[in-house]
Amino acid sequence: MNTDVRFKLNGVEVGIDTTATNINYEYQYQSNIPIANAGIYTVEVEDISPPPITVRSTASLQFQVKLLVPKITLSQPTLHSSSM
Repeated sequence: MNTDVRFKLNGVEVGIDTTATNINYEYQYQSNIPIANAGIYTVEVEDISPPPITVRSTASLQFQVKLLVPKITLSQPTLHSSSM
């Protein structure tokens, strides 16, 4: 049974996992893909055979990353007066 998959981020290969975990005849793969900027991304996972690489199946997930900017609240200045 083949247990090799490759991960793509927006069509660019970002990793390969050859150490699938078999749990009740289901293979679980893992990859950490850093996302540097806000935007819309697609992650693809392809089941591949050993070289020469043949794609057996594929799945994809599309998601959006948003940049949260902290809200800045301005308040009116407090004026003090004194008499001498």
